[in-house]
Amino acid sequence: MLRPITFASLLVLALSPLAPAQAVVIFDSGVDESNANDSSPAYLAQYEIATQFDLTSEVTVREATLLGSAESPASFTLNFYADAAGAPAATASYSFAVASADYSTASATGGRLTYTLDFSDVVLAAGTWWFSAYASSAWSWGAANPTSLATQYRTAGSELSWTAYNRGHAFTLSDGAATTPIPLPAAAPLLAAGLAGLALVSRRRSRRAA
Repeated sequence: MLRPITFASLLVLALSPLAPAQAVVIFDSGVDESNANDSSPAYLAQYEIATQFDLTSEVTVREATLLGSAESPASFTLNFYADAAGAPAATASYSFAVASADYSTASATGGRLTYTLDFSDVVLAAGTWWFSAYASSAWSWGAANPTSLATQYRTAGSELSWTAYNRGHAFTLSDGAATTPIPLPAAAPLLAAGLAGLALVSRRRSRRAA
């Protein structure tokens, strides 16, 4: 017998959104609020800094978080480079700017901010990659020295040769998973099934009563 509570459960399931999906962290530099100090703002406005990371399978990156000072630049330029003999390639496989209107911030220790930057799908094959970021104006990216990270730098916006660098910067890369509500067309069949079941039970009860 289909009990009223069963129908109510179907109704709730049909009309409720999905629970939030947890973002999967693809890479964490290991530099964070606990061990980061700030780099020179003038230095980071002038130079692009890239960090190496390895992937064992293909991934899709949709979000980066950076820890840094509270200047909130007008934009950040993010780049993903293939590896070229232990250094980033001369040109990026993916390169794009994220404007201040398109990133969010949250308070961090020491008057700093965590910047969350969302962007369109970046599909990376298994292998060695490099991620870089630089701001449109003077900004201090949280860093630790020394670290085990492989890092390189060059003049921002150029295609000059890369130079080895001995500081690691605070960032994570993730798939940026988010809550996705169940659209009404998808929920409607569940609701219809519940209503049909309730109608069937009512009809059977009426026949028995007769």
